[in-house]
Parts: sequence; structure tokens; C-alpha cells
Amino acid sequence: MTKERLASLTASIGAGLVFATAGFHLSAYGSVTAQAPADLRPLMAALWVAGGVSLIVSALLVVAVTPMFIVRRRALLAIAALTPLSIAILQVVYLGFLAPTALLLLDTAVLLAAGELGRARQPAPVPAA
Repeated sequence: MTKERLASLTASIGAGLVFATAGFHLSAYGSVTAQAPADLRPLMAALWVAGGVSLIVSALLVVAVTPMFIVRRRALLAIAALTPLSIAILQVVYLGFLAPTALLLLDTAVLLAAGELGRARQPAPVPAA
């Protein structure tokens, strides 16, 4: 298996993990919002859904770069990795380390690994004269 194929496979696994995490995250909506204080429940509900939607967007970003080997693939995958990482950090700060936090950190690691494995071996773009 070539490094490029391994990078595409790793990115595909990362996209699948992020989609699964989004589903798991959104499935906990009822139990999480029920635990929030009554005055914060609407805000918590909105933030929980926003977190799930941002995970879906992150996974779509990964899918967008997976089939092709482009120069900026590493940067796009790193950007995609920021979404699960930021949610994991917020979970640790506000809720402590939970089981879903580990899944978010795994998502981040797989996406960063895919970006590193898939670095393009092309010369840097030359500025137009």
C-alpha cells in the first residue's frame, strides 16, 4: 500500500469516526439538556446541537479532501481536527473528562495523522510575477 493510499484510507476512517461521534453526540441531547439547570437549558440545548452540527461539517470537510491528493490537504485535515479537539477541551473544562471526550481526542489524532501521512510531495507554489 502506498503512502498516498494509506493517507486516503486514514482520512476515510477519520471521516467515519467523526460522523459516528456526531451521531453519538446528538443522541445524548435529551439526557444532557435534562441535566442542565432550568435557566440554562435553552442555551445548553443550542450549544449541544451546534457542537453536533460542527462535527458533521468537520466530517464533510474531510470527505471533501479524501479522494484527491491536493497540496493543501494537510491544512484542511488539521482544520477539520480542530472541531473535535475544541469540543473535547470544552468538555474537560466544563464537565470533566467523559468517555465521549476520549472519542473526540481519537478523532483529532486520526485526522492529524491522515494529514501528516498525506503531505503532498509537490514543489511549493511560485508567486505570479
